[in-house]
Amino acid sequence: MEAYIGGITSVSYADWPGKRCMTIFMSGCDFKCPFCNVKNYLDFKQEHQTDLMLIKNSMLENKKFIDGVLFTGGEPSLQRQAVLILARMAKQNGLLVGIETNGAKPETLKSLMLENLVDFIAVDVKCPIGLEIEEVTKSKTFFRSTEKLLASIKDTLKYLEEIQNKVQIEIRTTIVPTLVYTKEDLLKIAEAIKYIKCTWVLQQFRNNVPLVDEKYNPIEPPSKEFLENMAEMMKKQWPGLNIAVRVQNVD
Repeated sequence: MEAYIGGITSVSYADWPGKRCMTIFMSGCDFKCPFCNVKNYLDFKQEHQTDLMLIKNSMLENKKFIDGVLFTGGEPSLQRQAVLILARMAKQNGLLVGIETNGAKPETLKSLMLENLVDFIAVDVKCPIGLEIEEVTKSKTFFRSTEKLLASIKDTLKYLEEIQNKVQIEIRTTIVPTLVYTKEDLLKIAEAIKYIKCTWVLQQFRNNVPLVDEKYNPIEPPSKEFLENMAEMMKKQWPGLNIAVRVQNVD
């Protein structure tokens, strides 16, 4: 079987908190966020078609150097069967499995959980779960309305509540000036995730690579101090939330 895979990082120390992992970048995404910094992975490109056996061989070659395999993208949940096959291979070889997702395809997470194939789930909650999601993600299509997208993301968050004691969960929100930046934005997100046992990461917008919409490249990322202040405000309002700050490499 083949899948659309843009590339792999054989051993990463940064993508999965506390773990060494092989990171698999799945091509194709149903979002077109203007601030996305992996624009080369957003389309299903013919040159990205890869035999899964090549990925398995790489997995085996790096097995002794890694703790697990992390699927990212793009959006890995769009290639459910490929992710399931590779996750089974990883588990058969004693490796942990993680996935990063935008939350729009809860059925992929449910399939992984059904077979006990996933140990870590990171969901990008990019903005308040409301109609503003279209401005942030540019995800509306003829086949999927904004309302249907919101329903899918809400389904994912509800499902995370159900499995929160079975898997490590990280919710990530990238703080992007002009898009997701205010206390009110974050309070709405906190309201949506308050019952999920997770780490909520406020992460710094990254502009040191070509972005989907280049008008965001000149925008100055928020400072670490700004992120820490926002985190403190959220903790005061929602003391039960575990909130962390992540600063990107913007040098």
